[in-house]
Amino acid sequence: MAGEQNGVHMNIDATTTAMTGVGSAGDNFGQKWSSAVANGTGGIGQGPMGQGFLAGFSPGEQRLNEEATRIAGAVRKLAEAGELCVQDYQAADTKGAESLRRE
Repeated sequence: MAGEQNGVHMNIDATTTAMTGVGSAGDNFGQKWSSAVANGTGGIGQGPMGQGFLAGFSPGEQRLNEEATRIAGAVRKLAEAGELCVQDYQAADTKGAESLRRE
């Protein structure tokens, strides 16, 4: 077909912007999660009843916080991988262009 293109072409600006957004989303999630937990649990554990509740609550809270931290880190790593893909694409594009100029 006329005008048909084969291959993959990366929109570098859009991809860079998207990866910045993904990284920011992970960072924002991590910060907001920590803040929400701190604000929501600040008064828990006061007095004998609160201490009894806290004994059952704390292990689950800790596991949930660890998972939230892991998720935020995984999102950050995803963004970093995307940023590396942009760099690799640019390097390959530059190398290909240089190769064409030599021939």
